[in-house]
Amino acid sequence: MTKPRLKKTSLRRLVYGINRTMGIIAGIGIFVLVFLTATEVFKRYVLHMPTPWTLEISQYLLVLCAFLGMAYALQVRAHVSVDIFYRLCSERRKRVADLIVAFLSLSLWTVLTGMALRQSLIYLERHIRSETLLATPLFYPMMLIVIGGLAACLQSLLMAYDASVSLTSRDFRKTSGGENGSANSP
Repeated sequence: MTKPRLKKTSLRRLVYGINRTMGIIAGIGIFVLVFLTATEVFKRYVLHMPTPWTLEISQYLLVLCAFLGMAYALQVRAHVSVDIFYRLCSERRKRVADLIVAFLSLSLWTVLTGMALRQSLIYLERHIRSETLLATPLFYPMMLIVIGGLAACLQSLLMAYDASVSLTSRDFRKTSGGENGSANSP
């Protein structure tokens, strides 16, 4: 009985570690993005010497920040949510809603990740580059979406697992009036 529990804990620790690492990278990316933007504003409007590469690098950093930071945001529930009706629901309905949202999230991230992977392989196969000064191979920024999507899929799986376990747990069924009596039973 102990072995499966350890494996679940190990998997959860691995996913959380990946999410945290990617969240740190995204945070550093935001710092670099702000620094580049401030430097570009100064160079463009004070020194009248704009740089031609700053916009492209900023766009790639924005992709990095958004997609590498998404799984961590899901993990710590830092994403935007509308909970007007959620707060009014019973505990059971909240758990059902959490399960539905986790599966919808998993579906979305699976489709997005698959499409991004397909597109990145096309970019790699055809050696497609950006049509800008840097001529960056587009495979690399697209792989940021794939990596972030995979991490978000893993996090969504954990969310679905947690929601389904919370719905089927004995403690929850006892306190919510299920299986072994009413909500007031000891």
